Amino acid sequence: MKRLRDEGKSLIHWATGLTAMLRIVLLSIAFSQCMGLNLAQAVEPEAPKTAAVETVQPVTHDFFLSLPWFGLVVATQSVTLTARVLGSIASIAVEDGASVRSDDIVFELGGSEIESRRSDLQTQLQSAQQNLTLALKNLDIRQSLLSEHLSSKELMNAAKQAVAQATAQLSSAKQALTVFDANVSIRAPINGIFTARAVNMGQYVSLGSVLANIVNPDHVRIQASLFPPSGMPLNGLRAIVGGTSDAIVWHGSVQRVLPDADADGAVQVWIEGDGLAGLRPGASLSGELVGVSHLAWAIPASAIARNEQGEAFVFIQTPQSPRSQPIQTGLVAHGWVEIISGLEGNEKIVTNGAYELLYGDFSKIYRAPD
Repeated sequence: MKRLRDEGKSLIHWATGLTAMLRIVLLSIAFSQCMGLNLAQAVEPEAPKTAAVETVQPVTHDFFLSLPWFGLVVATQSVTLTARVLGSIASIAVEDGASVRSDDIVFELGGSEIESRRSDLQTQLQSAQQNLTLALKNLDIRQSLLSEHLSSKELMNAAKQAVAQATAQLSSAKQALTVFDANVSIRAPINGIFTARAVNMGQYVSLGSVLANIVNPDHVRIQASLFPPSGMPLNGLRAIVGGTSDAIVWHGSVQRVLPDADADGAVQVWIEGDGLAGLRPGASLSGELVGVSHLAWAIPASAIARNEQGEAFVFIQTPQSPRSQPIQTGLVAHGWVEIISGLEGNEKIVTNGAYELLYGDFSKIYRAPD
């Protein structure tokens, strides 16, 4: 009996321990499940937030015309120096880009052809002088003979005619030599800058060969290219060279709009005026055309989307969904775009997501406000 009691007590202790262990295991499983649920809740990603649709009505905005341009300084008073006799470049008296005054010698021609031609002209001059001397002596003789009634008036008149012819021949010979020397010494015909030299020392030049240019920096214009809005008048607009800084001293105005566009399709204009005097011909410049201000309907630039053809669209908010509206735009100033046509002024224009609306992705990013 005692042995049975001992075995019963052992069985009861074993069952009690097993129950405690099962309770611990169940509590552990429950705790783990609870912790796992909380962890899953902690790392679960939040649903992406979408931006609210923002709208604005067109407003009147003051647009001040300011059109950038780029161009080249062109001399309106220039002279091309050419060779008027055959010869070689014996000297170049002026450095490239230097200023010259009218009548300054710029080139001297030389060489065997020059010397041979000068020698021929000098021989002709000496011969003409001798002929005149002989004609004058013959006239004196005829006058003496006529006074003694030993000659006729006809011979006297012939002697006078011979003197006149010899005088003309001498004058022509002198002029030919003077012109030749003037052509050998090539002078600047105007005040200006020596530029575009096309020959070097010792180079042989033929009649009519271009040697260089003389340009007057006090008489210049700027041939400028720009991209103005369609239909905008340009004549008379003030032009500033280099920008609108107070330090800028060069200025003029548009005096002519050329009929042909340049290779890039830009409008070409002539900018002229006394305020351009001193600009160096050939220089590349840029600046702005400045005009008067005007009020116009405007919307933010972010509200406009353009298709592949460059056509502009805005989207008008309606109770159902944004509706596309084609527009014609004008000037741009400080983030605002002039509306020339397409809006009446009372529409609610979507200002964000214009390109997403245009290409069909708007609903993925934007939502209507709650």
